[in-house]
Amino acid sequence: MKQFLPFMVMILILGIVSMTIVNLLNYNLKKRIIDAGPLDETAVKLLEKLSAAHVLKWAIVFFTGGLGLVVIELLPFSATESLIPYGLEAIFLAMGFLIYYLTLKNNRL
Repeated sequence: MKQFLPFMVMILILGIVSMTIVNLLNYNLKKRIIDAGPLDETAVKLLEKLSAAHVLKWAIVFFTGGLGLVVIELLPFSATESLIPYGLEAIFLAMGFLIYYLTLKNNRL
Protein backbone atom coordinates (compact mmCIF):
# COMPACT_ATOMS: atom_id res chain seq x y z
CA MET A 1 0.00 0.00 0.00
CA LYS A 2 2.90 2.37 0.70
CA GLN A 3 4.10 1.94 -2.88
CA PHE A 4 0.64 2.73 -4.20
CA LEU A 5 0.46 6.27 -2.78
CA PRO A 6 3.41 7.74 -4.77
CA PHE A 7 1.93 6.19 -7.90
CA MET A 8 -1.41 7.90 -7.29
CA VAL A 9 0.28 11.24 -6.54
CA MET A 10 2.20 11.00 -9.82
CA ILE A 11 -1.00 10.27 -11.74
CA LEU A 12 -2.68 13.24 -10.05
CA ILE A 13 0.17 15.58 -10.98
CA LEU A 14 0.19 14.36 -14.60
CA GLY A 15 -3.59 14.80 -14.77
CA ILE A 16 -3.41 18.38 -13.51
CA VAL A 17 -0.62 19.26 -15.95
CA SER A 18 -2.46 17.68 -18.89
CA MET A 19 -5.74 19.42 -18.01
CA THR A 20 -3.92 22.75 -17.82
CA ILE A 21 -2.32 22.22 -21.23
CA VAL A 22 -5.64 21.21 -22.80
CA ASN A 23 -7.42 24.26 -21.36
CA LEU A 24 -4.68 26.58 -22.63
CA LEU A 25 -4.86 25.06 -26.11
CA ASN A 26 -8.66 25.35 -26.16
CA TYR A 27 -8.37 29.00 -25.12
CA ASN A 28 -5.86 29.67 -27.91
CA LEU A 29 -8.10 27.93 -30.46
CA LYS A 30 -11.16 29.95 -29.44
CA LYS A 31 -9.12 33.16 -29.49
CA ARG A 32 -7.84 32.43 -33.02
CA ILE A 33 -11.37 31.71 -34.24
CA ILE A 34 -12.63 34.99 -32.80
CA ASP A 35 -9.62 36.98 -34.08
CA ALA A 36 -9.99 35.51 -37.59
CA GLY A 37 -12.78 37.92 -38.38
CA PRO A 38 -16.52 38.19 -38.33
CA LEU A 39 -18.28 35.05 -37.22
CA ASP A 40 -21.51 33.72 -38.58
CA GLU A 41 -24.24 32.43 -36.29
CA THR A 42 -23.19 28.78 -36.58
CA ALA A 43 -19.65 29.50 -35.36
CA VAL A 44 -20.96 31.44 -32.35
CA LYS A 45 -23.36 28.62 -31.51
CA LEU A 46 -20.51 26.11 -31.77
CA LEU A 47 -18.33 28.10 -29.37
CA GLU A 48 -21.20 28.39 -26.88
CA LYS A 49 -21.98 24.70 -27.19
CA LEU A 50 -18.35 23.76 -26.48
CA SER A 51 -18.28 25.87 -23.33
CA ALA A 52 -21.59 24.49 -22.05
CA ALA A 53 -20.53 20.90 -22.72
CA HIS A 54 -17.31 21.43 -20.77
CA VAL A 55 -19.21 22.64 -17.70
CA LEU A 56 -21.71 19.78 -17.98
CA LYS A 57 -18.91 17.21 -18.15
CA TRP A 58 -17.24 18.35 -14.95
CA ALA A 59 -20.53 18.74 -13.11
CA ILE A 60 -21.48 15.13 -13.90
CA VAL A 61 -18.00 13.79 -13.09
CA PHE A 62 -17.78 15.62 -9.75
CA PHE A 63 -21.30 14.50 -8.83
CA THR A 64 -20.61 10.84 -9.55
CA GLY A 65 -17.21 11.08 -7.85
CA GLY A 66 -18.84 12.47 -4.72
CA LEU A 67 -21.52 9.82 -4.88
CA GLY A 68 -18.78 7.19 -5.07
CA LEU A 69 -17.11 8.62 -1.96
CA VAL A 70 -20.42 8.47 -0.09
CA VAL A 71 -20.90 4.83 -1.09
CA ILE A 72 -17.33 4.00 -0.04
CA GLU A 73 -18.01 5.52 3.38
CA LEU A 74 -20.98 3.19 3.82
CA LEU A 75 -18.97 0.03 2.98
CA PRO A 76 -17.17 -1.91 5.72
CA PHE A 77 -13.85 -1.96 3.82
CA SER A 78 -10.83 -0.02 5.02
CA ALA A 79 -8.64 1.82 2.52
CA THR A 80 -5.51 0.68 4.35
CA GLU A 81 -6.45 -3.00 4.12
CA SER A 82 -8.09 -3.22 0.72
CA LEU A 83 -7.98 -1.63 -2.73
CA ILE A 84 -11.74 -2.08 -3.23
CA PRO A 85 -12.55 1.59 -2.37
CA TYR A 86 -10.18 2.80 -5.11
CA GLY A 87 -11.77 0.49 -7.65
CA LEU A 88 -15.24 1.56 -6.60
CA GLU A 89 -14.34 5.24 -6.95
CA ALA A 90 -12.88 4.57 -10.40
CA ILE A 91 -16.10 2.82 -11.41
CA PHE A 92 -18.21 5.78 -10.28
CA LEU A 93 -15.99 8.24 -12.16
CA ALA A 94 -16.17 6.08 -15.28
CA MET A 95 -19.95 6.02 -14.96
CA GLY A 96 -19.90 9.82 -14.83
CA PHE A 97 -17.94 10.03 -18.07
CA LEU A 98 -20.27 7.45 -19.65
CA ILE A 99 -23.33 9.48 -18.63
CA TYR A 100 -21.71 12.58 -20.11
CA TYR A 101 -20.94 10.74 -23.37
CA LEU A 102 -24.49 9.41 -23.67
CA THR A 103 -25.91 12.86 -22.93
CA LEU A 104 -23.84 14.44 -25.69
CA LYS A 105 -24.65 11.64 -28.11
CA ASN A 106 -28.39 12.06 -27.55
CA ASN A 107 -28.23 15.84 -27.91
CA ARG A 108 -26.35 15.74 -31.22
CA LEU A 109 -28.82 13.40 -32.92
